[in-house]
Amino acid sequence: MPSKPSLASVSPTVEDRNLLIGFNEKVTRLEATKFFQRYKDEPPNIIFKFEQIGHVEVTPAKSSDDGVNIGFSFCGFAHAWVEDFDQDAIEAFVLTYRLLTQDNDRYSIRNLAGLYAKNWMEPEGRERLAEARDGIASYLAQDVTFDFGARPENVGVLMDVVVYGGLAHSNSEKEKRLRVWNETGPGANMVWVEFMAALIGLMSYLLYIRDLNSVVLANFFGITPPVHLLAAAPQARE
Repeated sequence: MPSKPSLASVSPTVEDRNLLIGFNEKVTRLEATKFFQRYKDEPPNIIFKFEQIGHVEVTPAKSSDDGVNIGFSFCGFAHAWVEDFDQDAIEAFVLTYRLLTQDNDRYSIRNLAGLYAKNWMEPEGRERLAEARDGIASYLAQDVTFDFGARPENVGVLMDVVVYGGLAHSNSEKEKRLRVWNETGPGANMVWVEFMAALIGLMSYLLYIRDLNSVVLANFFGITPPVHLLAAAPQARE
């Protein structure tokens, strides 16, 4: 005969409450960072400044549904940089971001999934978190936009190499791979633009999970949810 589930598995605990609150506090910290506030509504851009143009070719005009298209190709010397680039701001964001994405951290998404798997959790909440985790996995599996020479397999590999080979410097092999990307002409700028855009894209999932946690905290611990969730809740009929 199977044993009965323990009381801790069928009733929320103080530890569960602290995990939910701690996760939400870290997402809120990310939301307030200089990096997120700068790029939440506008993606990062690369600026090219040409110092000298030696050769220009113009492709004959072609008509299309969008109008007349004219192509240009040219050779010359140019400087390229990421607009408003601030590596200190990126590192400050990643410092907290890593806590939520490293499986062995107390406040990681994986540990949060263990909480949502407990018997006291509402099935809908469990399903919504599973959907968010699937969304994160799909996002990380996407191809990168730019070719850095030794192209990363996907967004997840790009982020792993930049974080642990460039920001944390904790993995020598990843540091070598990042160095190769940085040596491919304007590749260094493309690496950072792609990485920064991925951080902003993944932040949308973290904000969504924070809302899920807020609903759980309201339903099981009586903690008032954020104003935007109260506004979205259906009004009771008089």
